[in-house]
Amino acid sequence: MKPEPTGEFGPEEAARPPLEQRPASLWPWVLLRITASLALAGMIGQATLAGGFLSGFYPALEGHARLGTATSVMIMLQAGACVAVWKRGGGPSWPLRASIAQVVVALVLWPLGESRILALHLPVAVALGIGVAFVAVWSYRNSAPGRGRA
Repeated sequence: MKPEPTGEFGPEEAARPPLEQRPASLWPWVLLRITASLALAGMIGQATLAGGFLSGFYPALEGHARLGTATSVMIMLQAGACVAVWKRGGGPSWPLRASIAQVVVALVLWPLGESRILALHLPVAVALGIGVAFVAVWSYRNSAPGRGRA
């Protein structure tokens, strides 16, 4: 039988400060910059392929669909990096909330595009691109507290 916890800490727990008192880590910021940059690159590629399709180059539509899937995955990974920035990197929580909203928007874009509801798909995609760009730029303009610009 396992002994009941007494509320006392062993020597290894006593030596470590609580999570909120530990110095901010730099690796979550690097991870966020990588994932946000890839998501932004995907959004730029999406716009390029959409423009090709709308200009009459119809094979671009298949590439647009495939890149949409990859970009959605990148936005999901960006959200995961935002969790790390918030919990380990000393960053705020709003980028996580923004990234979760971006994931939802990206998932809503799929059926709109498949159904060819371009009157909604295009402006929602532009708004998503602006949001992804905002998080990417923010990630480079900020860093872990106490470290200055990384």
